Amino acid sequence: MSKFSQFYKDYMRSPAWQRKRAKVLKRDNYTCQSCLEEPANDVHHKSYLHFGNEPLFDLVSVGLKCHQRLTMIAKRRIKATNTEQIIEQLLLSA
Repeated sequence: MSKFSQFYKDYMRSPAWQRKRAKVLKRDNYTCQSCLEEPANDVHHKSYLHFGNEPLFDLVSVGLKCHQRLTMIAKRRIKATNTEQIIEQLLLSA
């Protein structure tokens, strides 16, 4: 497991993330902001530039189906641009 993967896993379990997640879901009225039809139970990062210290406007409430779709789109983009490696380098240099 990469250092980024471990950091991601630990952060997503943290009380800080849980508080931030709850604020975003409440702000978005527990409604998926991708389709505006389904209930939201997940929070999606629009970008990972500030991961671990993200502003709330960088987070959006989404339903499971939309979250899976958004994650697949993001993974294709990450693979194409090596963004994960860049993020990992930024985290390790902080």
